[in-house]
Amino acid sequence: MMRSPRRPARAPLAPPASVAPWLVVLGALLVLAACAGEITSPGEPLRLLSPTLPAAFEGEPYEATLRPTGGLRPYTFAVVDGALPPGLQLEAGRLVGTPSAQGRFAFTVEVSDANLNRTVQRLDLSVRPLPDPVISVDVPPTELQRATELRLRLDAGRGWRGAEVVVTWDAERFDLRSDSVRPASRDFIAVWEAEPGHLRVDVAALGEPLSRAADLLRFTLEPREPERLGLSVTAASVTTAGRTLDTRRLGAPIARPDAVAEEAVQDDAAEPAEAPIDQPDAPDDEPSDDEPSDAPDEGTPDDEGIG
Repeated sequence: MMRSPRRPARAPLAPPASVAPWLVVLGALLVLAACAGEITSPGEPLRLLSPTLPAAFEGEPYEATLRPTGGLRPYTFAVVDGALPPGLQLEAGRLVGTPSAQGRFAFTVEVSDANLNRTVQRLDLSVRPLPDPVISVDVPPTELQRATELRLRLDAGRGWRGAEVVVTWDAERFDLRSDSVRPASRDFIAVWEAEPGHLRVDVAALGEPLSRAADLLRFTLEPREPERLGLSVTAASVTTAGRTLDTRRLGAPIARPDAVAEEAVQDDAAEPAEAPIDQPDAPDDEPSDDEPSDAPDEGTPDDEGIG
């Protein structure tokens, strides 16, 4: 009995070379869409993702993006109820502008897609006042044994443009190295003058107002002997909302710069001044009774005139 010859096994068909790159690209797009949380299916309803808006600050530029999903692009947006905070506009799904009033604002946004599907979402946006800036110096908690570099810092605040700062210390215990004063980075410009116990600085941000913590200035104090450092920092800051004034005592206690003057004023107020002794007014060019007068006596007749 003769056997029929075996047929060679066929290799699996490979996709055409022109199709493989498209499959890779499609897979990458699906992964990116999944990461963004915006995979839509034909039956997925139109809605807004993350309807909670971050707070805004009066006088500070604001931007927030509304993220719709579902439906069919492109999307259109409109405010159909309520009102946006003064200074803000809704542009192509983005809330942009600079709010000019504080408060809590409620409004309704309508989103529609290319298939004329529509959805509405109620949103709340709080506009808060700008927090006051805080300018301080990192003071070591222990005694200064040697010359120490200190940093003048902006620790808090939004919309900060610049400040006039006066730093005061005990001039009998610490000396400023005059060549050590310099801006902390190229993001700031500073002008300063120093005298024993005082450093006066005008410092400003270059470019846009600052809304983050940053080092403003660096300077070095040297103790005459090991001693804890105490500082007084007075800052008059300029922000997009106006001017603020702040004074802070940092580190060890120190006498205020005007303490001696205040004590002198208090001493003068405590000791009443001696009242002047009243003196009689001296006559103005009037002859006294004891001095002879050169004027003739009009009340005595002339002897030659008596007949």
